[in-house]
Amino acid sequence: YIFANDLKDVPLIANLLEEDGYTIFSPFLAFENANLSLQNIKIAICMINIILIMLIFSQLILSFNFYLKAQRKDIGILEQIGYNKKMVFTFYNNNINKIFSKLALIANIYTIGSGWIILPEKKIYIFVVLIIYDLLLFLSNIVITQVILKKIVYLPILNLLKQNKEFE
Repeated sequence: YIFANDLKDVPLIANLLEEDGYTIFSPFLAFENANLSLQNIKIAICMINIILIMLIFSQLILSFNFYLKAQRKDIGILEQIGYNKKMVFTFYNNNINKIFSKLALIANIYTIGSGWIILPEKKIYIFVVLIIYDLLLFLSNIVITQVILKKIVYLPILNLLKQNKEFE
């Protein structure tokens, strides 16, 4: 056991003893390491959250892809009875936009509510998270409507009406 009269001497004494090959345990040095550990934990949590958000939004896109593929026959029937492709696209596009608007509203309310509870003094973080979520929702909406929906609606009517092995 080594005692130091002044707290500022603890790191200096610890360094000198470590250089001589001694194993050091000091409660004061543990606080310095705890701060580093907390930073590592914060980084790990952020990385896990980023991965989860990416998985959630990819699942959202895949779910809409599956839903729209299941609607192929209905789209073909609408075109067969006289609706043109633009009208069918507008109908499905409006429905998808309504779903995304409601989803964005729910996500924004949840983010603001939980952000004010968890981080009341850091409102800028809440604003950044809102922008990220809304941007991801907007990009997901664009991918679903302009890529997936457009690809399905503009298929020939016979391709839309034929039975697909996926949905038998």
